[in-house]
Amino acid sequence: MTGQRRVSILVAGAIALVVAGIVAAVLVIGSPSDHGEASRAGYVSRPITDFVAVSRDGRTLSTFAYSGPCGVPLRNELVAVETAGKVTLTQFVHRPTKAEASQTACALAIFYRQTFPSIRLPTPLGSRMLVQGLTGRPIPTYGGSAIATPTALPTGCHLGKVLPAGDILTAGPPYPKGQHPGITWSCAVAVPFRAELGLGPASLLTFGQWQGRVGGVGIPLQLVTKVHGQLALVKVAAYGSLAVVQERSIEWFEHGQTFVIRSNLQLQPSTAHTKAVLTAAALIRIANGLKL
Repeated sequence: MTGQRRVSILVAGAIALVVAGIVAAVLVIGSPSDHGEASRAGYVSRPITDFVAVSRDGRTLSTFAYSGPCGVPLRNELVAVETAGKVTLTQFVHRPTKAEASQTACALAIFYRQTFPSIRLPTPLGSRMLVQGLTGRPIPTYGGSAIATPTALPTGCHLGKVLPAGDILTAGPPYPKGQHPGITWSCAVAVPFRAELGLGPASLLTFGQWQGRVGGVGIPLQLVTKVHGQLALVKVAAYGSLAVVQERSIEWFEHGQTFVIRSNLQLQPSTAHTKAVLTAAALIRIANGLKL
């Protein structure tokens, strides 16, 4: 092999390694069609105005959606670019259509559900910094390995997606005193009766944890107890004349975080059942089963 040929091979190999390194270092999350739609006319890029909730495995990122007139939910998409040291996140929002901005849409706004745009990373966020795609500034995160793990769940409960929650939603960090990032996740609970005419599960169990101290659930106190040795409050609300429990919750403060577990009746009062909401003893058992 001549010297000139050997040099050519070495140069070609070096270029291949450099190109491979660039491709491996920068990864756009999502399918090409997703990015094509987000970049076409009709979408505008917006900053992440709140914190981002991180799933237990560190791979799913979720935040709050931008809304249109009268709070009508708009199509929101997250686009992430991943490198070895950081993840850059940009939120794309579809401009409201005439239908979404109409008086009819405003009249129906109370029936819309809150949505949370999310994206799945191929590798956990880990210790990497999460930054704004528009400004490069850091985005606060909450969750990940800090999420409490339930070990005592009622029958039928399969934990759902971790979603962002705030005691008072703000325009963004830094959070004023009394306003804290938080997360919630829920599951349907099996009930000992046939639930008819229900639009969803008859009984819903929701776990929530917030950074710092937040205001508790605003329903009457039932009893004072302890969870993991910490003072805990069990609260209950019922349909007045029907004497059917509508909600029961337990809340406590531990390791700088507020925890709230709520059991809610999802049926109409006329079809409600006294055994749809978990008992105080059941909530205390579930709370003491949380691993922090």
